Amino acid sequence: MSESKIIDLEKARKSKSSKTRKGKDKVAKSTKKQTLSPKRKAEKRKRMMLLALLFLLVFGYSTYKIIGLLIERNSLKKENQQLTEQKKQLEEDIKHIDSLEYIEKKAREELNLVLPGEIIYVPEQENKEEETQN
Repeated sequence: MSESKIIDLEKARKSKSSKTRKGKDKVAKSTKKQTLSPKRKAEKRKRMMLLALLFLLVFGYSTYKIIGLLIERNSLKKENQQLTEQKKQLEEDIKHIDSLEYIEKKAREELNLVLPGEIIYVPEQENKEEETQN
């Protein structure tokens, strides 16, 4: 009786491992990728090409818009800088506009006014140039 209960360990291990291998082979065969027909492959390739084209179009359009916005931002920065300088100049003019010197200067330059008792001398060259221009 004891002889029938004695089991060869090596044979038991081999038989057990072969059974598990067969089970794994069945699982591996069922999970293997099924080969696609040429028509399905062509359809899949066509879909991938369309997706790639769509991606490129969206990426290209986005890049175009970004570049346009960067150019516009730079021009607006330049315009802002010019307007800031003009504002500073106008603020300086406002500070001096109430002074007598400023009023006198503008009256002499723009309105050709003179103080009482002053005589305006006009050089002859200027008179000749004015006559030729008329």
